Amino acid sequence: MIIRSRIIAAVLLVSIGIFLEIWIGDIRSVWISCVLAALISLSFILSLPEILCVTLFALFALNWQPAISLELIILGALPIVSFLIRKWLPLEPWIGSILLSFTGIMVLYLALDLDFIIRNPSLFAADILLSLAYSTIVFKAMISFFPTDNLDF
Repeated sequence: MIIRSRIIAAVLLVSIGIFLEIWIGDIRSVWISCVLAALISLSFILSLPEILCVTLFALFALNWQPAISLELIILGALPIVSFLIRKWLPLEPWIGSILLSFTGIMVLYLALDLDFIIRNPSLFAADILLSLAYSTIVFKAMISFFPTDNLDF
């Protein structure tokens, strides 16, 4: 029962991230990486099958068309990679979550649009700050509602 509750909570948090990305992107024309940050934070809390389900939900919700892009491949791969390397980080889990979220956003920008960082450093910094803030909120919310003695499962 608790596993199902964790997946529902994770899908809800990713849905909020999707809403924030679309809402802020449409109104302010600033596209932030809340979904990627949330998925990477969730990879510290969920098991591999759960993170796969939530990642597939996010990919389908962001792009329901059958076409696949480099952005979707990166968005789908980074949470799985962070799940696999989270055990080797010699940091507290919430700090590791922030660090890997930052790294994931940097990988996304470096792979897709390096010129954006150079042309719009203030928008890039805003994306980093807002995404890392949402990443922290997701991590703290999941730990608060689903406490774990050991995040190494």
